[in-house]
Amino acid sequence: MPLLLLAVFTFVFNGIFQMKWPHDESQGPLNFALFVFVGLIIHQTFAEVLSRSPTLFTSQTNLITKVVFPLWALPASIVLSAMYHLFLTMLLFAIILLFLSTPFLTWLVVPILILPFIIASLGLSLLITSLGVYLRDLGQIMGLLVTLLMFLTPIFYPLSAVKGSAGFWLSLNPMAVLIEALRSAILLNEWPPLSSHVYLWAFSLASLLVGTFVYLKLKRGFADVL
Repeated sequence: MPLLLLAVFTFVFNGIFQMKWPHDESQGPLNFALFVFVGLIIHQTFAEVLSRSPTLFTSQTNLITKVVFPLWALPASIVLSAMYHLFLTMLLFAIILLFLSTPFLTWLVVPILILPFIIASLGLSLLITSLGVYLRDLGQIMGLLVTLLMFLTPIFYPLSAVKGSAGFWLSLNPMAVLIEALRSAILLNEWPPLSSHVYLWAFSLASLLVGTFVYLKLKRGFADVL
C-alpha cells in the first residue's frame, strides 16, 4: 500500500500536474510526492487512532461489565497497532530513499520525534475512548475531525507557505510541528529546531496526563452506562 500510494502521488503530482514543492531547490521528479508522503503517513496513523477510539469500550462490554480487566490496555493496543503500521511504512520509505540518495545523519532524530507522538496518541486515545462511553455520537465527530485535520495540517503544502495569522494558528497544530520536523530530518538533511522537540514533548505529556485523568474519573461509571 505505501509503495502504491507513493507511485500514485508521483504520477499525479509530478507526471500530470508538474507540481514542485515550494522552497525546494533540488526539484527532483519524486520530491513533491516524497514531501506529501511524509505528511500523509503521520496523518493516517493519527486518523487510525482517532477513528477506532470512540467505540472501543462500547464494543467490548463483556470486558467492562463481567471481567476484571485493565481497560487501559485496549487504547494501548490501538496505539501499538497504528504505530506498527507506521513503523512498517517508514521502513519501506527508508528503503526507497536509500535507492534515491545516500542516508542523512539527521535520520537518527526520527525515533526521538516519533516517541512523543506515541505518547500523545495514547493520551488522546484514553480520552476519546472514555468520552465515547457517554457520548455515543463521538465517532461521527471524529470522522469529521479526521477530514478537517487533513486540510488543516501541512500535508499537501509546507507550513511556510501559509502566511499571516493563519500560519501562526496552523503552527500550533502538533501534527504540523511533527511533520515539518520529519521532513527536515528525512528529506532536507536539517536537524529540527529544539523548539519542535520541546513543543512535541510538552503536548504529549499534557495529552497523557489529561487522558489518564479523564479515564480514571469516568471508568467507575462505565459498567453502569453500558
